[in-house]
Amino acid sequence: MFKRIAPSWLCRVGGFAVVSAMLHGAATSAPVTNSVPSSAATAPPSLTTPAIAGKHPGEKFARVTCTTCHLFPEPSLLPKRIWKDIVLNKMSFYTGIQKLDPEKNEEGYLYLASGLFPAKAILTREAWDQIERYYLDTAPDELPYGPREEISVGLKHFVMDTPRHRRGPPLTTLVTMDPVEQAIYTSDATEQTLDVLGLDGRLLKSLPVGNIPVWMKKTDRGIYLACIGHFFPKEERRGQLIFLESTPQGFNRKVLYSELPRPCHINLADLNEDGKQDILLSMFGYLTGRFSWYESLGNDDYREHILLNKAGALVSEVHDFNHDGHPDIAVLYGQEIESLILYYNDGKAGFTNKTVEVFKKPPSYGHTYFETADFDKDGRLDFLVCNGDNGDYESPPKPYHGIRIYFNRGNDRYEEGFFYPMHGVFRAMARDFDQDGDLDIAVVCFYADYQKMPRESFVYLENQGGLRFKAATFPECIIGRWMVMDVGDIDGDGDLDIVLGSLVRMSLQQVPGFVKENWEKAGPSVVILKNTLKEKAGTPANP
Repeated sequence: MFKRIAPSWLCRVGGFAVVSAMLHGAATSAPVTNSVPSSAATAPPSLTTPAIAGKHPGEKFARVTCTTCHLFPEPSLLPKRIWKDIVLNKMSFYTGIQKLDPEKNEEGYLYLASGLFPAKAILTREAWDQIERYYLDTAPDELPYGPREEISVGLKHFVMDTPRHRRGPPLTTLVTMDPVEQAIYTSDATEQTLDVLGLDGRLLKSLPVGNIPVWMKKTDRGIYLACIGHFFPKEERRGQLIFLESTPQGFNRKVLYSELPRPCHINLADLNEDGKQDILLSMFGYLTGRFSWYESLGNDDYREHILLNKAGALVSEVHDFNHDGHPDIAVLYGQEIESLILYYNDGKAGFTNKTVEVFKKPPSYGHTYFETADFDKDGRLDFLVCNGDNGDYESPPKPYHGIRIYFNRGNDRYEEGFFYPMHGVFRAMARDFDQDGDLDIAVVCFYADYQKMPRESFVYLENQGGLRFKAATFPECIIGRWMVMDVGDIDGDGDLDIVLGSLVRMSLQQVPGFVKENWEKAGPSVVILKNTLKEKAGTPANP
């Protein structure tokens, strides 16, 4: 019955699709928290729907109707006013209770073509009324805010550096470090170029793209770009897969695929083990999308293999997860899927015979990103997962937003063993930044609560051992609205630096006026948090 929307630059801004994006998931048990006493990992407050004189008569209709296309969403996941003013109204179109008039929206006929809006109601009006009463009778007036740890100001091993180059107002959609060239690649939604910054922050060159790059992969031959097409979400397919081929004369722009449903992530791997790099493309889309891998046939010619023909694909990683000698695929999905799925390779580049669902959550969780890392040092890859998209409407902070670790217990079993609550998380990257032998975590929160907890916009979680983390940020953390982040040794001094990219628009959340004004007029497009660990140890950085 409900879908959700993707991370900010992916999420929809109105239209009938908003609802499906919000709530396409299952009611699940409360997140499992770190088993050791921790000042950082905190269980969210209970979100169990209260009983009101026994079972509500509308619950059975809600469970039957909602689970026809996704898992059941508990009323407790959203405040009553959101159910009333937004979700139920929008969902009436998905159930056919209200008829979609294609003339009332510029993409109305594309909406109809999606097949998501039934010509006839799938339930009676009486049943729908019962569903409405169920959610409005049992949803909370407000969501609990949830406990939060103090975030100290001042980073022990980092200093902030602001590059000279700025696009104004900043609409940064991509940042990627190139430690070999000591360069930073960045892109801005307005300019539709790929900018290359030097170590000193100067603009070295700007490569015309003609679309909005949101992810890149660099190879010896050139640069592959996933270009989203429409920055503000639309069903019209203007996404592209572009290859900037490196030649002695510069870069030669090649469009490999066009009319794609809003690609947001690209990966490269030899999936069929024929010696050629294949392409994995997450096409989040809007109402429709897909996840595909493109088999390289040589000479920049490819054959597409669709693994899932639905909207919501966000990020992929390739690894031999089942240790059979063949590359497998892990994909994080939003929308009605809202889960992390492993696709096992059958040895012949077939990926549909066996899949493993690592987790499935309600779509209001808003997953945005994941990485693999071995947190417990048992030789198995765990999953670090972010959920924090809050851009579907003017929504309050959600106590179940944050970062989670799903521990690999072997034999295709994964357990959610750690939860750190943070509002509006968009990306988290685990590295040993302080080189003490355990994994620290850098986090950006695009939908931080700038009214009550602005320090959450960027958080460095220093691992104290036993998955106990100490949170800190830098004093200037709110000079930008951080959506994208990358990590690497940009100055070649032997420690890991962090680069952040700011996107200051496309948000329905409450932000103080003076903060927004500063973002627009003077906020940087990019900042670098330079790691000073080696300098403090007496190892000078490379010039």
